Amino acid sequence: MPKYTSSKQGELKERLKHSYNSLKKELRKVFEETKPEHESLSEEEKNVMYEKKASAWYHVTYHPEWVKKSTELQEPGESSGHAVMLSFAWIAADYLARIKVRSGEMGMKMDSAKPVDALAKYLSQRL
Repeated sequence: MPKYTSSKQGELKERLKHSYNSLKKELRKVFEETKPEHESLSEEEKNVMYEKKASAWYHVTYHPEWVKKSTELQEPGESSGHAVMLSFAWIAADYLARIKVRSGEMGMKMDSAKPVDALAKYLSQRL
């Protein structure tokens, strides 16, 4: 592995940060795309719709069945040579956290070792 000077590492870090932010912004736009008939919805109704969409993204991304299928596709011998990547459910983390906060308010147990539960606990104490 080549050695990099601290200025090269700093430059690389900035480029990666910029790429990450650009990708996140682009995917957030995709997430927030709605059908024309949804444009007349109130903010509350849009939030409910986005929460449902975020939940669906999370489910299809991290459901054990899909994680298993993804892992199977990554096994050696795969001819494509490309690693299968999971979706970006974290793009809608704010909506997922809202769902978690409400779940906590309904008495559902949260595991603070899980990042989304820790975020929900943090937010519920400040909302």
